[in-house]
Order: sequence, then structure tokens, then C-alpha cells
Amino acid sequence: KYYLNQVFRGGIWFIAAFTLFFLLVNAFEYYTWSSPWVRTVLFYTYLALNLFILIRLIIIPLMKLFRIGKTMKEEEAASIIGAYFPEVKDKLINTIQLKKLSEENGTLELLEAGIEQKTKTLHPVPFVKAIDLRKNRKYLKYAIPPVLVIIILLFASPSIITEPSQRLINYRLQFERPMPFSVHILNDKLEVMQHDDFILMVQAKGEELPAGMYLSSNANILPFRKESPGLFSYTLNKLQQDMQFNIIAEDYNFGPFYLKVLPRPVIINYEVALIYPPYTGKKNEIFENTGDFVVPEGTYAEWKVITRDTRSIMFRFPGDTVRLQSQGSNAFKYKMRLFNSLTYSISAANEHLLNPDTLAYAITVIPDIYPTAVFEEFRDSVYDKRLYFRGQIGDDYGFTGLTFNYEFLNNFDSTKIEGRVVKNEVLFSPDQTKQLVFHHFDLSTLAVGPGDEIQYYFEVWDNDEVNGYKSSRSHKMIFRAPSLEDINEQTETENREIKDEMEDIIRESQMLQLEIQKLNKQLINKETLSWQDKEQVRNLLNQQQQLQDRMELMEEKNLEKNSREQQYKEVDEEILLKQQQLQELFDEVMSDEMKALFEELQKMLDELRKEDVQEMLEKMEMSAEDIEMELDKTLELFKQLEFDKKLSETIEKLNKLAEDQQKLSEESADKSNDKEEMSAEQEEMNEAFKEIREDMEEIDQLNEELEKSHELMETEDMENSIQEEMNNSLEQLQDGKMKKAGQSQEKAGEEMKEMAEMLFNMQMQMQQQANAEDINVLREILENLLITSFEQEELIADLNNTSFADPRYQEVIKHQFELQENMEIIKDSLYALSKRQAMIKPFVTNEVDKINKSIEDANSYLQERKKGEASMAQQYVMTSVNNLALLLSEVLDQMQQMQNMDMPGNSSCNNPGQGKPGGMPQSMGEMQKQLNQQMQKMKNGKDNPGTEGEQGSMDGQGQKSLSEQFARMAAEQEAIRRQMQEYLDELKAAGETGDGGMSKLMEEMEKTELDLVNKRLTEETLKRQEEIYTRLLKHEKALREREKEERRESREAKSQEYSNPDNFLEYKRILSKEVELLKTVPPDLKPYYKRKVNEYFYNFGN
Repeated sequence: KYYLNQVFRGGIWFIAAFTLFFLLVNAFEYYTWSSPWVRTVLFYTYLALNLFILIRLIIIPLMKLFRIGKTMKEEEAASIIGAYFPEVKDKLINTIQLKKLSEENGTLELLEAGIEQKTKTLHPVPFVKAIDLRKNRKYLKYAIPPVLVIIILLFASPSIITEPSQRLINYRLQFERPMPFSVHILNDKLEVMQHDDFILMVQAKGEELPAGMYLSSNANILPFRKESPGLFSYTLNKLQQDMQFNIIAEDYNFGPFYLKVLPRPVIINYEVALIYPPYTGKKNEIFENTGDFVVPEGTYAEWKVITRDTRSIMFRFPGDTVRLQSQGSNAFKYKMRLFNSLTYSISAANEHLLNPDTLAYAITVIPDIYPTAVFEEFRDSVYDKRLYFRGQIGDDYGFTGLTFNYEFLNNFDSTKIEGRVVKNEVLFSPDQTKQLVFHHFDLSTLAVGPGDEIQYYFEVWDNDEVNGYKSSRSHKMIFRAPSLEDINEQTETENREIKDEMEDIIRESQMLQLEIQKLNKQLINKETLSWQDKEQVRNLLNQQQQLQDRMELMEEKNLEKNSREQQYKEVDEEILLKQQQLQELFDEVMSDEMKALFEELQKMLDELRKEDVQEMLEKMEMSAEDIEMELDKTLELFKQLEFDKKLSETIEKLNKLAEDQQKLSEESADKSNDKEEMSAEQEEMNEAFKEIREDMEEIDQLNEELEKSHELMETEDMENSIQEEMNNSLEQLQDGKMKKAGQSQEKAGEEMKEMAEMLFNMQMQMQQQANAEDINVLREILENLLITSFEQEELIADLNNTSFADPRYQEVIKHQFELQENMEIIKDSLYALSKRQAMIKPFVTNEVDKINKSIEDANSYLQERKKGEASMAQQYVMTSVNNLALLLSEVLDQMQQMQNMDMPGNSSCNNPGQGKPGGMPQSMGEMQKQLNQQMQKMKNGKDNPGTEGEQGSMDGQGQKSLSEQFARMAAEQEAIRRQMQEYLDELKAAGETGDGGMSKLMEEMEKTELDLVNKRLTEETLKRQEEIYTRLLKHEKALREREKEERRESREAKSQEYSNPDNFLEYKRILSKEVELLKTVPPDLKPYYKRKVNEYFYNFGN
């Protein structure tokens, strides 16, 4: 009954759906007159839907009704019954489940009882009533209305049902709706060129005209544009191929129609091969489907055009057209070389289209630009002839040459050819388009004189192989050498500044000593140091350091002044020697020992005790005093040098002016010369003599500044006479009295020569007199030193033979104090002499300080009754006095040699060292030999003392003579060792490595000195001396052989400054950075953009 109910219900739904869909499809076809394919879709869709409903709602329930296939299970039936009868609920399902359990587990009395009980409960329920067929009547309301509509339409207007049904059944046929009008295409031909637009014109004729019209093609319905009643148009855009279309108007379909598309000549693909000039370094490129290019000048362009339906290709250039005919292929080629920018077009043609569209392009040709050269000039702050250049050269592709060019615009030497350009090659990178260039040029190689003018510039050539190499120049730079007047004026100004600075430093050094003494007094009564005390010590050290820094700056300034002056002036050799000696004094004002002392004091600041501070202050006071003395001495020597230099220059100027005056007098005798030119020259000479008179006044002032001024000759009358003659000659020249003018000029020249000779003789006399006085003073100092040495030796002997209780012990102390006073006198004399003689080096005064220190120690030990320490201090005194005497003896010899020379002060050697170590002093071997002989004689004398009477005579004067001999031999050995040490220092300064065993040799000499001081003369000592002499001879022989070797020939050392000095290391870093930046420029950039990038980096770098 359940399945029967489903069949009844399904039949009602099927009738409803069948009739309803039938009405809908019929109505659609009735109004639309659809196309065959639409009717096909409608027909089969209608059948499919009805068939689906029939199977689903009728056939499947019938099959189950007749138990065909899968049927309802007991549980499903129980669920339906339980839903219909509420009183049953789950009882029926439980009964079925109990039954299944009993079947699975066998008969169990408990299960059977449960089933029987539930069955009795369900037995009165009528299950058949769960299915009621009458309930299907409510679904008839969906099926009856469509059936009634169909019946009514069949009786009222059968065509509404039959005609659409007929067309749907014959869905493959094309049915035309009855047309109330006709359609006419107005176009002459249905033909159009490919890719063109086609305007389709259609006109409708008839009693009824359509309101609209549509074009149907490829399932697309497109509306026509209504131009007027019955006239329609439609534009077909960019037609590619033949087209079939229909025209639809008011549901009427006209057609089909066919539109033919004619082939258009088409450029399918084209490529341009660009062959760049080799010098550009650009790789050849091929571009596809583009015709706009930016290329270098001289580039070859080759076009290859691939076409379709094309018979010819035309290239149109300004003023020229090139037509290429087809050769049975669709490819066309054309090649040309590009020198100028141009526009061009490419077009294709065939038999259907003779005037086709064209492709217009533009080619930009970048001409090879001129290279650029921008340079900056830098000059050495001291040697302004040393020129340094930093510049940037640029080009679009590279370079072939770079030169530094110079020419003389004005030269003091008439042998030089003015205007002749000299070129020097400069290193550069040929392929780098933007690069920094560094160059150095030393004008001293050109013998530039005062007042010279040299013009120089850089010139760069590019690598343009198309138009030829082009060049550009940097801006022209001019070097103007200062005139002699400018040099003298600058030198005088700097001299005044140096003197003022030295005087200021001396004053500050004196103030520093006072502050040290004041602090030392404050600390006497203090047990510990406060923070303020340490800060005062620190401030004093800082002041001392500031003095040291100022002295170093002053030393550099003096060196720069001398170097600058020597670039343009020929300074007298004697003045050069004095300048060198003075510069050495500047270097030695702050000795290495003094600098080491200050460094040590700085390190001790953090851990200071009262005793350390007092010792420190004492050392600082002594150092400040030494600095003051050395600076005072240097200042006096500086003033003396300034005086000598000014006097020599004035004499030289006077001689030169005298020669010029005499030459002018000879020219004045020739009446053909122009008197105005002669007057102008005479006027210049008058001015020059006025400057000489000013120099004479300055010489007087410089002489007055000296502590010991010279007696200068009076030249006022002679100067007035010369000035009067020169003024007379000028007046006579202006009046045309050439002969008289010549006589006055000649007289003035003679008087100037006489004055110059007098000044020269005065200068020589002053120097000789001063040297003679200094030699006498030095000789007296040496005699006093020898006396002091002998007296110290006697005191040593007396101290050894005197006990503390002996009354003579106080005499020894008194005598030792007298020696101290004598050394103070010697020190003052030496200091006064050193202010006049630069040969008295600072180490001489240092030796005097050591002697005084040893004497003070000896006095202290004597008063404290420490005989051993006192005796050792006295030995040090005697040794130091002997050493000092030996040093001063050498200075005396040098001064006497200079006194005996024709040119006092000229100490040039026959074989100068040319800037390198002059070799080992040749006298050392001979000196060592003589010393060995003396020691051997003394040893022989000690081994054979003679008779007893002779032995007794050794007391007194004999013992004194023996001690003196030991002291002299020790001093001689120390002098030899010092010479060797100086020679080693010269080797190291010249860059030599290794000492050839000389250091060990000097250690052996020190052992000998110690033996001689202690009066020990053994066989071991003599053997050591022979070994020292032998090794000295070997060193001297090796030195002579090296000097004779041709490939080691001595040459003049030249101060070389290379093109990349330390001052420009920062520029090298900028260059490497800019090079790295330039490397990042992408290589495939167009030349225009690459040029812009390079300009950016260039501007960025600047």
C-alpha cells in the first residue's frame, strides 16, 4: 500500500510537470521563432526532464511495488508506523530488534517472553491504516490547471499549440517567420581590407518598418545603428578574416550573407642589427620590433624585415626613398651607416594595397663629444716648486693620450726659449671613461729663477676613430716665482717671528722655573701630597709639554724658511753651513734624554709620593733651565746668522749693482741709445741703491741686537757720495748730456765696488777676529779643564790616604768645593762661547752638567763621611773632565783649521757624501793603533820598573803622570767609540741595515775604557786591543773597496716626490670609491642614460 500510494502521487506530479513544461516551451517557441539549435536544446531538455520525472516518481515505486529490486526493510516500516501511531512509538522497533537477537543467539526464554509481551501490546493496532490513499487528492491542484489550459487553447486557438509543437518536433529545420517587410544591403561589395573597419548599410522596405535591426554572427547578436526610418548601419571593426552573418529585424532572420576580407601587406617581424664602431667598446646588438635607437656616430644599422602578403618594402628617409622588391621570399634586408640623427618610416605594399600605413621611427645619433679635463693644483707648503695635481678626465668612450704641457712666459735666463711648449706623458687608463688622475711635477728640474713665470696645462685626446682623435685642454695655470725682493721680505718677516717666538719661550721657561721653585718650597713642610699638589705638578708638566710643542713648531718653521729661500737664491756656502749648524741646534734643544725624562714624569703622575715629587720638580727645574740656556744660545746664534746673511746679501747686491751701473755707463757713451730708456734704467738703479741703504740701516739694527756687537765701519759719507753721483747721472740723462751722465755713472759704479770691497774686508776681519778670540777663550777653557783634572786626581789620592779623624780631611772637602767653583766658571765661559760658536754642541754642555752633578755627589758623600762613594764620584768627575777636554780639543782643531783656510768658515770636503754616510772616519784605525802602542809602552814600563831608587821616585810627580796617562788613554778610547757610534747612526739614517759587528766592537772598547779608568793593564786588555785594531782595519778596507766599485758609484741624492705623495692618499680612496661606483653602471644602458649616470657620479664626487 505504501508503494501504491507513491505511484498515485508520482502520476499526479508527472502530469503537472509535463503539461506545465509543454506550455512554457510552446509559448517560448511561439513568440521567438528560435533557431534550429535553440529548438534542439529545448526539445531534448523537455524530453529529459519528463523522462527523469517519470522514472523517479512512477517507474521506481512500481518496481518496488512488484518487489523488483531493493524493498523496504522492517525497521523502515516500523519507523513509518511509529510516526503514524504515537502509542506505538518505539515498541515495534524494539520488538523487531528482540526478534533479531533471539535469531542470532538461539531461543532464550527471556527474549521470547519479551517478544510475546510486546506482540500482545501491538496486536490491537491496525497497521494498514498508516497509509491513506485519499491524501493524494491535495496534489491534484497542481496537475488540473495546466491540463485545462491546454484543452481550452486546443478548442479556442489550436495554432498556438500545434504550430510551435510542429517546429519543436522538426527542430532541425529552419522556419521563417512571415515577414511584413524586406531587407536590402546597400554596400556595392561585401569586401574589406584586412584590419580595416567595414560599415554595413542595410535598408528595410515594406508596409511595416522594423523599429530595430540586429546582426547575428558567431552566436553574437549585435544591434544596428538606426540612421533614419528603415535605414540602419553597423561598423565591423578590425576585420581579420572572412565573415558570415545574418540580419535580424522584428524577429525575422535574413541571410546568411558573406563578407570577404582581402589580405593586407603585413610586417610580421623585423629586427635591426647595430654594429658599433670598435673603439666604443660596445658589443653589437640586435633589436626586434623596435626602430627607435640611440647610437654612437658611425654605427652600421642593418634591417631585416619579415612580412606576409607583401610584394615590396619601402624605407623613407629625409630626401630619399628606398624600395625593396620581393625576391620570392618574405624577408627584406637593408643596411646603412649612421652619421646624423634622422627620422624614417617603413611600409609594406601588395596588389590590393598600394599606399599602406607606415611605421615611423627616429634614430638619435650621439656624436663623439670632446674629452674633458678638469684639474686642481696643490703646492707643497715648503717647496712650492713641487706641484701636485688632482684632476678628472672624461670622455664618452676612452682616451688615447694625456700630457702635461708647460712653457716659459718669462724667464730670467736668456738662454731659455720662451714660448716653446714641452710635453710630458701622464699615466692614465685608456678604457675608463671617467677617471681621477694624479700627477706630480717638480719645477726645480727646470732651473726656475726668481721672477720666472711658467704656464702649464693638461691636454687629453679621445679615441674617436670616426672623425679622428680630438683633444681638449684643462684651464691654464701659471706659476709665478717670487722675486728676490719678495723672498727677502718674507724671510725677514719669518726671522722676526722666529726671534719673537724664541724670546717668548725663554720668558715662559723662566716663569716655569719660578713656579717650580715656588711649588718646591710649598712641599717642604708637607708630609703628604694633596690632590691640589698633584694637579699643580700636572699643570707644570703640561706647560713643559706646551713649550716642547712650540719649540718643535719653531724648528719646523725655521727649516721651511731655509728650504723656501734656497729654492730661488744661491746662498753662500758659509751661510748654508751656519744654517745647518743652527738647525741642528734647534733639533737638540729638546734632547732625547730630556724627552724621555718628561715621558717618565708623565707616567709617574698617578703614583706620586712627596720624595718623588721633590725629585721630579728638581729634574723639571734643571730641564727648564737647560731649555732656557739652549734657547738663549740658539737665539743669539740666530741673530748672528741673520746679521752675517744680511751683510753678505748686501755686499752681493752692491757688487751686482756696481756691474750694472758700469754697463749702463758704457751704453750711455753711445749717443744712438734712447735717453728715455736710459733714464728709466738709471731710475731703477737709484731705487735699488736706496734699498741697499735701507739694508745698511737694517744691518746696524741687527748688530745692535747682538749681545756682543761688532764694530762696523761708517759708510754714510760714501753712501751719500754714491747717491749724489747717481742722481746727477739721472738728471744729465734727462737733459740729454749722455757723456757727463756716463762719467757720473762710472764714478758711482767704482765707488759702489769700493764700498762693497770695504764691507767684504770688514766682514772677513770681523770673522777672523771673532774666531781668534773664540780660539783663545777655548784654549783657556782647555787649560783650566786640564788643571781641574790634575787637581781632581790629587784629591782622589789624598782622600785615599786620609782618614776621617785626620785634620787634612776638611782640607780635602774644601778643595773639592773649590773645584766645583772652578767648574762653574768653566761652564759660564763655555756657555758664553757657545752663544758665538755653533760648534759647541749641546752634548758639550750636557757633559759639563754631568761633571757638576758628580762634583755635587762627591761633596755630599765627603760631608757624610762616605769615602768609597765619594772616591767613585771623584773618578767620574775626572773621567768626564777628560772626555770634555777631548771633545773641546777636537772643536779647537776644527776652529784652527777654519782660521787657517782662505775662506773662513768654508768646510767643504774633497769627496762629499752626496747625502749618504760619508764613510767610516779614516783616522779611527790610526788612532786605535797609536792608542795600542801607548798602552804597550806603559805595560812594558810597569813590567820593568827599574832600580829601587827609580822605584822610589815614582811617588809624587811620577804617580801623578801615570794617572794622567791612564785618563788620557781612556778618553781617547771613548772618542774612538763615539766616532764609531756616529758613523753607525749615519748608516741607519741613510737606510742601511746591519752594522757588520760594530756594536760588538764598541762593547769591547767599553771594556777597555773600564780597565783604564780602574788603572788595570793586563795581557787580556792588550790582546783585546789588538783584536779591535784588526777588525777596524777590515772595516776600513771593505769600505774602500765598496767606494771604488763602479756600480756603487756615488751620485748626488735628489729629493724625489712621486706622483702619489702621502698628502694625496685621501684622493686615492675617493678614486677607488668612484671607480667602484662607476663599475655599477649597467652595461646595457643606452649611451644617453649612461652619459647622464656618469655626469651624476662626477657631480656627486665633486
